[in-house]
Amino acid sequence: MVAPAFKKMGQGSGERSGQIAGWKASLQLEKQEQAENRNLYWRSLSPEQQLGLLNDRLGKDVGAKRQRARIIQEIINNTPTEEEK
Repeated sequence: MVAPAFKKMGQGSGERSGQIAGWKASLQLEKQEQAENRNLYWRSLSPEQQLGLLNDRLGKDVGAKRQRARIIQEIINNTPTEEEK
């Protein structure tokens, strides 16, 4: 008796692999849409609100140092000076 020929990894039946590919594609699109929604929400916040959310999530001045630095720099650049008031 001859051993049955096994398919190599990644060579499943065409129908099943097509279903898996479709499922992965729809999951990827869903995740991409969620990320876009999160980014839209984040951009809608003021720099002060963004900093407050980071503090709530991570703790005051804990983690996300580069992001905090960008936000603080934006606050400094957008804050009117005494001469501009």
